[in-house]
Amino acid sequence: MALNNFATEAKEITKDNAINSSTFLNASIIYVGTAGDLNVIVHGTKEPGKTTGLEIISGGSGYNSATNVATTGGHGSGLTVQVIAYGNNVVGGIIIEDTGSGYQINDIIKIAGGDGNAELKVVNVSDLPQAQQAVKFAGVQAGTTLDVLVDYVLATDTTAGELVSLK
Repeated sequence: MALNNFATEAKEITKDNAINSSTFLNASIIYVGTAGDLNVIVHGTKEPGKTTGLEIISGGSGYNSATNVATTGGHGSGLTVQVIAYGNNVVGGIIIEDTGSGYQINDIIKIAGGDGNAELKVVNVSDLPQAQQAVKFAGVQAGTTLDVLVDYVLATDTTAGELVSLK
């Protein structure tokens, strides 16, 4: 990897004890601007993303009731649903058949078939790590990067500050 292509995304992050897909850093390296201790969930501890809750945003048109219907979009793959079509072939209900993997809360998913414009929003995912699985890095110096890939930064007992995730 060329050094000038190393960080394609850099964003300021805050420490948060909430472990959910909105705080997922997806194997980022953390830059520490203020020295101190840092608690992190190391990448690979557990992968979030098995979809356990969906909300219909748009029912689209031209859909028929069917099972094992493919979806596209979002951060993950493999999600299939049972479509329950009502009235004018509008998606009025869905049942998750295969939860897929890698999805994040608020991902927008399109349902295959019909006119292709039925949309779902991911409202819940499972398989998230727990805070007790965090690794504590004590005495991290200011101006350094943490030499591990990180999925979450926790606030508990964390004194390091001015954090930036580099992807």
